[in-house]
Amino acid sequence: ELGVCATPTDIDTARNKGLKWLFEHQAGDGSWRSKPGTEIAATASAIQALNTAQLRGQPLARAVSWLANAEAGSVDSRARQIIGLSAAGVNVIPHIAKLNAQRNRTDRSVWGTYDHFSTSIPDTALAIAALRVGNHAGSYLQNGVRYAVYCELIPGQRPAVSEKAPWPYSVANASPVMVGSLTPTVYALIELHLFKNSTGWSSVTCSVGDQIPFGTATIGSAQVQTAIDRGVGWLLDRQNATNGGFGDEAPTTVTVLETALAYLALNTLQPANTTTQRDSALNFLLQQQNAIDGSWGNGDALLTALVLGVLPPPTTTL
Repeated sequence: ELGVCATPTDIDTARNKGLKWLFEHQAGDGSWRSKPGTEIAATASAIQALNTAQLRGQPLARAVSWLANAEAGSVDSRARQIIGLSAAGVNVIPHIAKLNAQRNRTDRSVWGTYDHFSTSIPDTALAIAALRVGNHAGSYLQNGVRYAVYCELIPGQRPAVSEKAPWPYSVANASPVMVGSLTPTVYALIELHLFKNSTGWSSVTCSVGDQIPFGTATIGSAQVQTAIDRGVGWLLDRQNATNGGFGDEAPTTVTVLETALAYLALNTLQPANTTTQRDSALNFLLQQQNAIDGSWGNGDALLTALVLGVLPPPTTTL
């Protein structure tokens, strides 16, 4: 319930049951898979979950071996592959090179769903996250990322309503009525926040033709923070006040996936006066765990790994 805080024991119990399910459902090749096409995302997320739990051993080694050799077709899969391998301390330079080759603009770090597709907010944000965690030769702090953040992600936010605004999946100029969604909003918020805190850049001058212009060529750090504040305000409105879950269609419909993403964003940004919202989201996630087998999503490897990855670290060594 909203305002009720799960105890460390509650969290540790849920984690242990979830990890047991992961260990029991790892494929013989080292991967995790439920729905077709989710193998890379599920395995990368499971590696992150094991890393959060500070667990080493054969399950992790087998997963890393499989993931390092998996062929990622989409930008989403490539980015998650880099993030998962980086969490395990693996050299990701070759994968970063492949990711950069998939950009749709040579002058900045923007990506679509696949190689050279039109710009997608969640794919661009995930790719920037991959550069951040696998920051080879300072690739994260290069101008390409700087211009992508200031001149693509910021202008791609939907117009504000009552100082609240989400991000859509696409930033196509031809779609001015494109609605915002929780998933792209979460990924954009996290990367804007972390990029703003990692650099000393105060402003960027965007060229003519950049996505959905502000009406001014220069975007400064104040506009970055305004965009973050508006995004957080919109995100908090997507929470069900009774059960604590999040969803695009809240309060009518909330999901484990969207709640896990929203919880991750709120934990990363730590916005003021949102402790109650974070606690209630965590409670919702714990309550959605299968009481018998310990999974989330009725045996969904990706959902189970994602939730385990966002849980607070263990209070004691496992």
